[in-house]
Amino acid sequence: MSSLAFWRVVEYASIGVIIVGVVGEYVSDFVIRDAKKKERLGKISTLVLIAGLALELPAVRLTEVQIAAIQLETARAQSVAESAKATSKGFEKDIAGANKIAKSAEEHAAQLEAEAAILRTKAANAERRLLELRQRMEPRHLTARQREAMTGRLSSGPKGYVVMFCTTGNAEACDFAKELAVALVASGWTIKEFTNSGVLTFPAGITIVTHSRVTPARLTTLIKAFAAAHIAVRINAGAEMVFDDIDLVISGKPQAATDTPPVN
Repeated sequence: MSSLAFWRVVEYASIGVIIVGVVGEYVSDFVIRDAKKKERLGKISTLVLIAGLALELPAVRLTEVQIAAIQLETARAQSVAESAKATSKGFEKDIAGANKIAKSAEEHAAQLEAEAAILRTKAANAERRLLELRQRMEPRHLTARQREAMTGRLSSGPKGYVVMFCTTGNAEACDFAKELAVALVASGWTIKEFTNSGVLTFPAGITIVTHSRVTPARLTTLIKAFAAAHIAVRINAGAEMVFDDIDLVISGKPQAATDTPPVN
């Protein structure tokens, strides 16, 4: 087996590991309801993803060495082609054979360059996937621009109170919820209650819960504030809610790029 073929096998194996990690995260986010099992499987899936990318990245890096060798061979092949063409000028009887050699060398050079282009594309894709994984692992925070946009909206419309929840045992969700609470209070709002229990059935991200038959005036202000900060939220209405309550539920960080987009 050639070196290039070996590293291709390594790359395919790493892709398989990454697929296992992605499936694990999907099961963790959308199938398992138990908080401890969800968190444990989520961490294991993330580690599997990291392992897959860590295996793939060296393989791609080593392909760059292969690219350099291919390019050197390409240059030599092109040199052979030029030499063959020059020889054909001095020896007319060998023109047909020289032209055949030149054509074969050019085709070989084109094939090698095509393989090099494929390897460069794979290297770029591996870098992109690693960057995406790093971004997904980083905790959520309100940027200065988001905080300014939110407080501007929250201060300009009807105000009131909210009841805040964050996922039990999820430090990232609760820390982000505290940042949101600070922005609300700074804008003249009141946090009626802040608790870290009872949100295990909510999907990842932020959910605003109100009564299904009563819409408090301040609800529109709250929705527009999140939209101004480009933060995705879900709206959930339930008949069991207290009439004038607005629950703000902060669950775990969304892991998929297809999560609900920001409300406009």
